[in-house]
Amino acid sequence: MSPFEIVLQAAAGQPVAPQDARAALLARTTDPEATRRRERNAAIRARDAALRDAAHCLAGDGPTAWLLAQRLARAIARFRATTWQRIQAGIPVALSPADEALCAAFLSGVGVPRTQRRLYELLKL
Repeated sequence: MSPFEIVLQAAAGQPVAPQDARAALLARTTDPEATRRRERNAAIRARDAALRDAAHCLAGDGPTAWLLAQRLARAIARFRATTWQRIQAGIPVALSPADEALCAAFLSGVGVPRTQRRLYELLKL
């Protein structure tokens, strides 16, 4: 388990075993390059899961994956232009379930895909 996954687990209110936390911190000091790779991979998995959750919220009428990718791309553009700016400024914002998932994707620290094509590739897996 990477330090990123431990932080995610703690942020979700799930218990973190002390031995898991200790092992992640020890790995970080003994093999920092491997830890960076594990953390990046964990962040990408978290971002992708959050984007799939957001897509699930937007899929009320059961659209095709291509149409869902288009909706998700529009939601990401809207979120990035308005809501994300407010969150970064510390302004309280009421979030819909889709926006909560998009917020989780942005908080992963990994770039969020913007195009319908890249989102389609993510959703069809």
